[in-house]
Amino acid sequence: MKLVNTNQVMDHLGISRATIYRWMKNGFIKGYRPTERSKVIYFDLDEIKQLFKG
Repeated sequence: MKLVNTNQVMDHLGISRATIYRWMKNGFIKGYRPTERSKVIYFDLDEIKQLFKG
């Protein structure tokens, strides 16, 4: 599992921050926070690559 932040996902997929948050809200991708109060959200890059594979 390689965790990347929101900006890295945006760069990797060429999508906006709003799209990432919408996908997270709709359950399409899962975000991880290091602590409950953390503002930073991390995503599993392998999971995201698998969703967009092929």
